Amino acid sequence: MVDITLMNREKIRNLVEKDSLSKNCVVFCFYGDGEDQIDFSKTKAKGLCAKLEDISYEEIRKLNKNRIEFFEEADIIAGAAIKAVAEGNEIICEESTLGASCAAAILEFFTGGGMLIFNDKLCRRNDYGLNEEVYEKLYGCLCCLKLLHDDIGIDRLRTGRAAVNRREMISKIYGIMQREYEILKACEAKGEGVVEDVGKADGLYVSVRSGARSAEEHNEVFAFSCVTKDKVYHYYCGFLFSKLLGDFLDKYTKDDIEYFGLEFWHENNDYGVKYMDSECGASFTTEHLRTYHAIIDDKFDVKEQDIYD
Repeated sequence: MVDITLMNREKIRNLVEKDSLSKNCVVFCFYGDGEDQIDFSKTKAKGLCAKLEDISYEEIRKLNKNRIEFFEEADIIAGAAIKAVAEGNEIICEESTLGASCAAAILEFFTGGGMLIFNDKLCRRNDYGLNEEVYEKLYGCLCCLKLLHDDIGIDRLRTGRAAVNRREMISKIYGIMQREYEILKACEAKGEGVVEDVGKADGLYVSVRSGARSAEEHNEVFAFSCVTKDKVYHYYCGFLFSKLLGDFLDKYTKDDIEYFGLEFWHENNDYGVKYMDSECGASFTTEHLRTYHAIIDDKFDVKEQDIYD
C-alpha cells in the first residue's frame, strides 16, 4: 500500500516547526530562486527540500540546460521514496504542480495509477497541472533504481497495473510483435509505401514505412528492443518492414528472449500507454530509456548488438 498525501507548503512548515510530524513520515518539498528552504533538522520526520523550478522543456532549453541538469535530486527522491514504501512510511509531497508531479510518478511506479492525481472526477484539487519533465525524470529514476537494486525485492512492493510478471510480459509483447508482422505484411502486399510523418486525419493513420490504412488496420509499434539468450541486444526503430520483423520472429521464439520492451507511436493505441517492457511494465513516458537501456545491457550481460535505427 502506497500512502501519499499532498499538503500545503505552509502547513508542512508549521508542522515541522512544531515537530508535529510522525517519525514515519517522509516529506518532499521544493524551493525556487529567492525562496527559503524548510529546515527539517529539528523534526522527527525525514524531509528533503529540493531546489526545483516549475518550468517546461522549452524553458529548460532557453536556459541552455538539458534534461540531465534539470531536477538533479530526482535520484535522491527516488531512492527515498523506494525506502519509504519498503518501510511502510507515509509520503507527503508539497501541494503544488511540482509535488503533485512527483506524487504521480511515485504512484505510477508502484501502483500504475499515478495519472489519477490529475483526474477531476476524484474531487482532488485542480489548481495544479502536470509538469512532464519532473514526472518523467522521477519515474525514470525509479525504473533505473529498480534495475540496479533488484536484489532488495522492489517487485513485491508494486501492485495493480505496475505489478510485472516478466515471462507473461515477454509473451504479451511477443504476441504484439506477431500482430505487427501480420499488419505490415498485409499493408506491404497492398503496395502501401514509405511516408514521412505520423498522425491521424479523416480516420486514417500514417506511420513511417507503413503507409496509410484504416483505423482498424494500422501498426502501433514505433520501436522494440530485447535481449536474447545468445546475449544479443536487438533494437529496431522506426522502420519495421515485414521481412525484417519476420526474420527476427523466425529466429527467436518467446522462450529465447530474456528482456523485451516496445515503444508505441503514441498513447492512443489499444494498450493506452507509451512504453511497456518486461522489467518495469507499462508507462506513459520514454524519457528514461537512454540510461535505462545502458543498465539493461549490464544486467543481461550483452555481448553483441543488432540495431536498425
